[in-house]
Amino acid sequence: YQGTPDEYRIYTRMDGQSYPTTPALRTTAMSATCVDLAIPMDGLRHYFVATVVVNGVESPRSNEVSKVMNT
Repeated sequence: YQGTPDEYRIYTRMDGQSYPTTPALRTTAMSATCVDLAIPMDGLRHYFVATVVVNGVESPRSNEVSKVMNT
């Protein structure tokens, strides 16, 4: 995807779930922190993918990363 990004989108899911169509976070910053995922956190593994939107077109999803959350 060439050009200036319109925004970045972060999607999150938990084990056994698929990714939702609505991102957990939309941002124009190159880095961001998801602080209120509105889902249980402690000891659960969360999975994340990112996309970039350029000229209104969303890229394919990035490689998936995961993290066990601890509060």
